[in-house]
Amino acid sequence: GKKGPEHEKKIKYIKETKNFND
Repeated sequence: GKKGPEHEKKIKYIKETKNFND
């Protein structure tokens, strides 16, 4: 349970960064 919100935040950040780079 420790990688709940933070983990999702990271994934969202990475996804947004990838979309930005594309």
